[in-house]
Amino acid sequence: MLELISILYPYLVALYLADCLFYTGKQQVAFSSTFGGSFRKLNTGLHLAGFFPGDNLFITGKRPFGLTASGIYHPLTDGGKPDNRHRPDHFAFSAFAGIESLSTDGNLLNFSDGASIRTSSPQEATLWAERLSKLGALAFSDRKPAIEAGIHKDADLKAVRNAYDRWSLKASRINLMSALMFACFFTLLPAGLYMVPVDPELMVSLVFFMVLVYVIIFTTACSIHKHLYSKDNGSLYKLIATMLFSPVSVMHISVHLTRNLLSTFDCMAVSALLLPEEYFKSLMRRELHLIENTRKYSDKFGWQDYWPMRSTAMQTLLVEVALTIDDVFAQPQKNEPAAVAYCPVCLTEYRDGYNSCSDCAVALKAY
Repeated sequence: MLELISILYPYLVALYLADCLFYTGKQQVAFSSTFGGSFRKLNTGLHLAGFFPGDNLFITGKRPFGLTASGIYHPLTDGGKPDNRHRPDHFAFSAFAGIESLSTDGNLLNFSDGASIRTSSPQEATLWAERLSKLGALAFSDRKPAIEAGIHKDADLKAVRNAYDRWSLKASRINLMSALMFACFFTLLPAGLYMVPVDPELMVSLVFFMVLVYVIIFTTACSIHKHLYSKDNGSLYKLIATMLFSPVSVMHISVHLTRNLLSTFDCMAVSALLLPEEYFKSLMRRELHLIENTRKYSDKFGWQDYWPMRSTAMQTLLVEVALTIDDVFAQPQKNEPAAVAYCPVCLTEYRDGYNSCSDCAVALKAY
């Protein structure tokens, strides 16, 4: 048995590293924990996330669509990739009167006319299928208040914190077991197999101990998943399949458990909870700039109705984190002595001769 394990060990390490790889899509926002317990936002692309036991990974979506009393704007697609330009003529529109049925397929929210929206998780797709169905059943005059209530609910920092705390209360035991498995797998097992002569019986005992820890993590993970995602049996079966066909995944099982925990919330509310204040303010500047640039356009289906509601939700979020608009757009400290102006959105410094930011296309502010 030990000879077989010594042959398989490198492949198990490769399998573990492969399970740590994660791709962030263009319409996803991912947050990965760091050594100090803080979080960092992952950019679009492939990342190595959750290598160590206890690491967390939270995913939510940018939600590139707008709701009005008439229907929903959702991005046109080109080769499956959403268009990120925020003008009504770059979006498709599905009227509530024309939405006969809605269905979900993993992360996809499918309309009866063949249109679809890619969300960040199956949980978010289910949420929006239910929400749009309820909005469609309302009278036209009742939809706008319901839409506004939904926007504020998604950006409720207290609700995001409660969801995060539900995991934190369950995390200590399973993280301890994962750390124990990690230590055995990456230190004791390779040392006994390749470096230090060890009694074979002792090595067999170590292997059986690791199997026992695996069983404990397996059962605990299933129990925690049922607590966190009580209505989502599909993702539970996926988690079970992952642990069965990739047993080494239990060493960072927290990544699999937390991945979709906050996916039904607004990405800005998740940012407010997890990211350092300065980073959050940077994201909020860009979000408010985007809203202002977007709401200036108009369309017959009520494009302008959605963005003031979102702007109000963002300002409410700022109040919840004890910040003001002035705090967010405060003048930065000058780093370049020759700079005479800066961009109020990205804070890039400019020398004399520039009037607007080349990236944000906004007027510069003088120091």
